Amino acid sequence: MWRVIGGINLDPDSPGAGSVTISPIPGGGLSWARATHHTIRGPVSVSWKTDDGVLYLDVSVPPNMTGTVVIPGAAATEVTEGGLPIGRAPGVRLIGKRPAGLAVAIASGTYSFTARPRGAPETTGKRPHPAAAAGKGLPAAGTRRKPRR
Repeated sequence: MWRVIGGINLDPDSPGAGSVTISPIPGGGLSWARATHHTIRGPVSVSWKTDDGVLYLDVSVPPNMTGTVVIPGAAATEVTEGGLPIGRAPGVRLIGKRPAGLAVAIASGTYSFTARPRGAPETTGKRPHPAAAAGKGLPAAGTRRKPRR
């Protein structure tokens, strides 16, 4: 489940779990999912939710690990991280479009991506999130840890 629905895949060419690709697959009747994989460097966590076509994706990568996040079906102009366009978000670097979606490189840390389809209305207020609602998992919306270096 953590490999497909959560999309957590360790890079086999990176020694000691130094890199991870996170490429979740929303859909299939699910409107949210949460997954964690424990590596020798620490836990890699993913939590996603879809609401009115908007994808909310929270990712946490432990220290001394890097990651590639593939945001399903997104274009660079539709994606924000922590409320900032991904081109201006600290610790995030745009890689480009892939068949599965938009790929970005991340440093270790916790990130909150929002992918909004073109023409979808902006939402106001705090977004619903299963991890925040349950009081577990990743930080609630509006809180953000800086990337670890």
